[in-house]
Amino acid sequence: MSKLQMKNKIDILNPPPIILVFGEEEFLIDEFIQNLLNAMLKNDEQKINYNLYDGENTDLADLADLASSYSLLAERNLIVVRNFEKSLPKAKGKKSPEDSPFGKYLLNPNPATTLILETMSTNLNGYTKKSTSKPSNMPFPYNIILDKHSFFEFPKVWSRDYPKWIAERLSKNGLKAPADAIELLNSMAGDSLRSLSNEIEKLTLFLGSKKTVSAQDVMELTGLSKGNTIFDLQQAVGAMDLQKSINILLKILSIERQEMLILSVLQKFFLILLKLTELNLNENKFTLASQIGISPYFFDDYILAARKYKFSQIVASLKALQEADELLKSSGGDNLAIMLNMLIKIIPGQSHS
Repeated sequence: MSKLQMKNKIDILNPPPIILVFGEEEFLIDEFIQNLLNAMLKNDEQKINYNLYDGENTDLADLADLASSYSLLAERNLIVVRNFEKSLPKAKGKKSPEDSPFGKYLLNPNPATTLILETMSTNLNGYTKKSTSKPSNMPFPYNIILDKHSFFEFPKVWSRDYPKWIAERLSKNGLKAPADAIELLNSMAGDSLRSLSNEIEKLTLFLGSKKTVSAQDVMELTGLSKGNTIFDLQQAVGAMDLQKSINILLKILSIERQEMLILSVLQKFFLILLKLTELNLNENKFTLASQIGISPYFFDDYILAARKYKFSQIVASLKALQEADELLKSSGGDNLAIMLNMLIKIIPGQSHS
């Protein structure tokens, strides 16, 4: 019988005794651990004794004792420790930590136990990407774990890379999407990978047997109609069309209260315009699009806006967005009035009837 394996090459029937999982992307860490647990616990070929602990309430000596024990009812102990960094001693003792019960366990772990340690320790951020990274440079117990055991890092995915991440995640679900659908999905839920993943899961269910995602599919899922999306609002603002911007804003907010999402999308838009002020706009658009982290498909919209907005207006727009954000969070005032006032500040010198 072939061995059951995850895509990350962990042998489910004979997993490593210690697995360290770390990084800045909490969602990807959670997903990795959950997939690993599902694969091990649903495997009928091996009985598992599973226990979950929080590092804040776990002593390292007790953890070593738990991991060293054998189960009478199962072939393997599976122990997961969340927030592992909180179990580490705050101050150094007189005794070398390598000689502690946990240090000794790391050097000679129980082969019948799989110990999964999840940590958000900032000491480890970027470890796999740094050419100078060495286990010996890390504090205990990471120095031993990184040297002798399995580890997986999930580094930060920057917002400029969200469209690529969306395309890859859709592909894993057997779906493909053009650039406009990806950008629209990103604008609707691109505040975190967790939000994006949730929307992609809903989109997968919404599509049924359909394998290609269109912008219309995304709009139908979110309850918006063509021409009245946050992406359309961004285009109208970029074109300095105040009346159209107001009309779209009113239609969006009549369907769902998305003030904070609108502010987030527009802030991202003006930050990209700010980057463009430092570049030569006559360069190849594919090169420029890559430099500012957007799809070439939408580059013309940004160029149009960059030629309309002066540097001082971009700065003023970012200030107006920040002010609106603070007002929405701190006051019990009229949210619609706050949003309309924000648009009027962003697109100056125009009036509407």
